[in-house]
Amino acid sequence: VGGNVCTASPISDLNPLWMVTGAKFQIIDCKGKIRTTAAENFFLGYRKVDLASDEILLSIFLPWTRPFEFVKEFKQAHRRDDDIAIVNAGMRVFLEEKNGKWIVSDASIAYGGVAPLSISAAKTKEFLIAKTWNQE
Repeated sequence: VGGNVCTASPISDLNPLWMVTGAKFQIIDCKGKIRTTAAENFFLGYRKVDLASDEILLSIFLPWTRPFEFVKEFKQAHRRDDDIAIVNAGMRVFLEEKNGKWIVSDASIAYGGVAPLSISAAKTKEFLIAKTWNQE
């Protein structure tokens, strides 16, 4: 998993999921100093990550989902099995019940394969928050 993360491929199936789930990456340098960064801030550019030449990825913290929090991955590829994504996405929504309706309390969407790095759809997140969750 660490190699997949640090390669920072823009079509990685996992990187959008790390981003939307709020995953944290622990990084250690050659002197033993540890720092933590959010997955959303780790990917800097095409195959570029927030690692100095004397650092490696030490661990990944993937938070548990809360009740009524849902995470889903999506992938479009040329073939069904064993293929590289044309585009992929990770989506997370956290719902809270208010006055008999389900309201989007928090959300996150990230895409891979549409830019030199996996990107967050911040404006879409802002649009979704406080909206009623329904069939539409």
